[in-house]
Amino acid sequence: MKYTQDEILEEIFMSNYTHDDGDYMRMLNASKHKNSKKFMLKVVKKELEADWGPRSLLNASQKLKNDVDFLLQVAKLVISNPGTSDTNDLLYWAKPTEDTINKITNCKKTLIQFLELGVWPLLDIAPQEFIDDKDIVKLAQSRKKRG
Repeated sequence: MKYTQDEILEEIFMSNYTHDDGDYMRMLNASKHKNSKKFMLKVVKKELEADWGPRSLLNASQKLKNDVDFLLQVAKLVISNPGTSDTNDLLYWAKPTEDTINKITNCKKTLIQFLELGVWPLLDIAPQEFIDDKDIVKLAQSRKKRG
């Protein structure tokens, strides 16, 4: 069965009242829309507005799960919705490949972008040269001061 984007978004809205995300997750998994960056960002935003984590990332296409820009945009959505999922959960929900993790952690600028958004598990797997980098050390120290 084919589902429209509006049907899937409506199902998320309805799931908020029934507390059952199974239907929209099945619809999303069966749809071609899980390949659309724009649509999947809408889905994540709806989930966060409903005080859920970005569960839909489990059903996003592999291409999106490994798109660094997409992951960065999801992290921005998560951080802009306080009280919802923690950005530390991003890697859990998206499950990017090791290649993608390496793209993020081996580029200082990209790594800093993710760390600024609170995706701290990346620091545990970053190359030593970045762990010792003054900018990253300063960022980690400011995090510890905040809480």
